[in-house]
Amino acid sequence: MQKEDFRKHLDQLIAQSVMNQSSDPMHRNDWIKIRESLQDALNALNELDS
Repeated sequence: MQKEDFRKHLDQLIAQSVMNQSSDPMHRNDWIKIRESLQDALNALNELDS
C-alpha cells in the first residue's frame, strides 16, 4: 500500500470515528480514543515525510 493510499484510508477512518461519536453515545469515549489514535498515526506518517 502506498503512503497516499494509507493516508486516504486513515482520513476515512477518522471521519467514520467522528460520525460514530455522535451516533453511538454509549461508546462515545471509545470512539474519541480511536479517533485520537488514528490522528496520531496520521501525524506520525506526515512527520516521516517532512
